[in-house]
Amino acid sequence: MRDYRSIKKARQDFVSQADLAVEQEIKGWLQAHFPEEGFLGEESGFEGDDQTVWVLDPVDGTTNFILGMDYWCISLARVCQGELSLGIIYAPRSR
Repeated sequence: MRDYRSIKKARQDFVSQADLAVEQEIKGWLQAHFPEEGFLGEESGFEGDDQTVWVLDPVDGTTNFILGMDYWCISLARVCQGELSLGIIYAPRSR
């Protein structure tokens, strides 16, 4: 596993370079394919339309990720007019 440096955001709240890279990659893809829809990222915050919003936690379980544990995932949801329309959990280390 690569050595991803971490940054302490607040008490007991870490963000790794992986959080930032994954969020940037997924956000870019979503904006290219769904430019009219909003985006809420754990690291970058909210932008765009609030009727349909993609919600992303790029590395859900950052502390586990930083410690080299397998218990983390990428969490993505699509919310339309306040209702969940799609939820995706990708846990690459659980194969």
